[in-house]
Amino acid sequence: EKLIPLFEIINHHKDSDVVNTRNTVVDGVNEPNLQDVKVYSTKSIAPGEQLFTNFGGVHTPELFRDSGIVEAYPQTFHIPEFPRPLTFRLAHPYDESTDTYGEDLQLQWMRPPPPDSEDTLQYLATELDRLEKLGE
Repeated sequence: EKLIPLFEIINHHKDSDVVNTRNTVVDGVNEPNLQDVKVYSTKSIAPGEQLFTNFGGVHTPELFRDSGIVEAYPQTFHIPEFPRPLTFRLAHPYDESTDTYGEDLQLQWMRPPPPDSEDTLQYLATELDRLEKLGE
């Protein structure tokens, strides 16, 4: 793990159509015992256009915890503590006919949804209460 000051200004985005940079680790040019990070564009970038990269397989809460990044939608969540891990995505629905995103959030299970049992509902209700109290 490295802190790379100029690299830190590049925004994260999961959408590959938005991402316009990539990075790779290479042997150090000036100091062979160290490594450098090479950042390059993957498409034309206009002056003033935002730079985006994808930090890869990191879920929304971990991205915030580890990097302080509040991810744009869609956001992916993974809850390993549940009797069976839960992984889901929250996203605004896209309307192709108007080329706009709706305001309501939709939940999409990334794995089969949890069983519709009393334990599942109680667990999710408890977590929802906990999150609502954080926002107070």
